[in-house]
Amino acid sequence: MMNGKKKDITNILLVAVAMTMVLFSLAIFIEPLVAIFSGPIRNGDSEWYIAAANGNLQTLIEPYSVRFLHPFIAGWLSGHSALNVYEAFLVIAIASLLLFLIVNALILKHTIGSPLLMVPLFGLPYVLDSLSIIFHPDMFYMFLTALFFLLLSVKKQGASLLVLFFLFLTRESTILLGVMYSVVAWLCSKKNLAITIIVIMLISLFVSGVMKEIGQPNKHDLNSSVYLAAKLSYNFMRNVLGLNPWTNTYQNCDPIIQFNLPQFELFGNIRGVGVCGFNFIAPLQTLITLLTIFGIAPCALFYILKNKIKQIWKTFPFWFLVAVAYGLTSYVIGVAAGTGVQRIVGYGWPAFLLGVPILVKNFFEIDKKFIAKLFVTHLFIAWLPFVVQRIDEGQFTPVVIGVALVAYIYCFNLMKKQKQRNTCIEGRIDST
Repeated sequence: MMNGKKKDITNILLVAVAMTMVLFSLAIFIEPLVAIFSGPIRNGDSEWYIAAANGNLQTLIEPYSVRFLHPFIAGWLSGHSALNVYEAFLVIAIASLLLFLIVNALILKHTIGSPLLMVPLFGLPYVLDSLSIIFHPDMFYMFLTALFFLLLSVKKQGASLLVLFFLFLTRESTILLGVMYSVVAWLCSKKNLAITIIVIMLISLFVSGVMKEIGQPNKHDLNSSVYLAAKLSYNFMRNVLGLNPWTNTYQNCDPIIQFNLPQFELFGNIRGVGVCGFNFIAPLQTLITLLTIFGIAPCALFYILKNKIKQIWKTFPFWFLVAVAYGLTSYVIGVAAGTGVQRIVGYGWPAFLLGVPILVKNFFEIDKKFIAKLFVTHLFIAWLPFVVQRIDEGQFTPVVIGVALVAYIYCFNLMKKQKQRNTCIEGRIDST
């Protein structure tokens, strides 16, 4: 028995190490990751995380001042080793990817059977992109999220709350995970746990508030609640409606329509808002992200939820309900939560990369042919935008959407035929 467990762990480690090496190699040769060996990558948000790692907390603006755990670890590692701060970020990203794969393999150990199935399941451009942006906390955040669900799946709720606290110190968007965790706990009659989660959230918000005071306010000088509402509105207009919003504090374009705002404290430094025009590419790219970021997993998830949601709620483990609820909410809200739609929608991975394999196993009598067809379609759709983007993103955007929709129809029909061919397995709930 012990030898079998050791063999399973060994196989998981081997697959995780191999996948990490392959993804890192792709990041070196395909993505601009190689640039860190000749100097720092200073673009966009990266400068803020580098400044945080170097201890310049007082220069950080919101929200970077509250995302301090990841750069703090990078700074500590750099200060206690021969690594410079850029190499420290790289080491953390690689270690986070390796641990992310190991933890997910442990969660799915009784579901996928062979750890080799981790390759088509997690070998996605989203994971590659998260590894490539080493200064961002994304890969580290994904590992902590996986650890959170592993602890929850083995009923270590106290430890999961500690990880939840660390997640808050990594990204403020953890508020969504905390809310869904507490809501599901309350609905599952775990009222004491729900109250404890709320307390952890309040403590986390207090700590984040202290760190925010050390740094600088956001560029608009808005309070946190108004800033969040404005951010969601701005990105919804841009990513979903295709409008180009403008403010006097973020003059990224020339407005064709402009309105002056009264000088209320509520509006901070914002004195004018407007619209620069329409960008039809942005909502199309958002649609591509929703259709392809997790391959055909969204199709499979919605197909099963359509018919089995009541049974899932009544019979599936608590951790699974939290994972699906959080993942689906992130998937939907992510389109309005930031300019990097793919990164933020990607936080919904627990519903699709953990939830879908478990649901497919429990509700379908699967065979090798069925799984092979699903995985081939899954990988094709996930990697299609990645390849097309390197040819001509704008020209092929409608083609990618069309191919993705055809793949979804194929997936839907494939699952429908499989359900008709085999008796749906009722009541066999995976206790993973």
